[in-house]
Amino acid sequence: MQIELRNYQTECVQRVVSAYEQDKQGRELLVLPTGSGKTVIFCQVIQLLSERHGINTLIVAHRDELLDQAADKYRMVKPNAIIGKVGSGLHQYGGEVTVASIATIQRPEHIKRLKAIGYGLIIIDEAHHVAAAGYQAVLEALPDAFVLMVTATED
Repeated sequence: MQIELRNYQTECVQRVVSAYEQDKQGRELLVLPTGSGKTVIFCQVIQLLSERHGINTLIVAHRDELLDQAADKYRMVKPNAIIGKVGSGLHQYGGEVTVASIATIQRPEHIKRLKAIGYGLIIIDEAHHVAAAGYQAVLEALPDAFVLMVTATED
């Protein structure tokens, strides 16, 4: 199933991809209202950066349903994608995309695994939580990654 992007979504994708190509260790914040397609946007970004640069992606969120939503939307973009999940008792690393619960991924044994894998793109869903210690530990473990933070709530 092909996802048809709205004009503002296409513009967001282009801006994030351009920001990555200018600084592969940069950080971007995407703030859009609830229901505006933030997950669709970051899935398109993942697909483009994977195609162009061969990077793998870590999507981090604090709720399981957000992880499942991200995996489902990415499968709409790329149906044969290999998607791992870390959280809810699963420890499936690898593939081009890994969706991960912050409650699980922040543990020392998982931080060690993140460092060994070395993701090129980190997406923080519900980024208004990013100041929390667990998120900071993940970001510190992957200092060379580009970070895209998405939220409907800036503060």
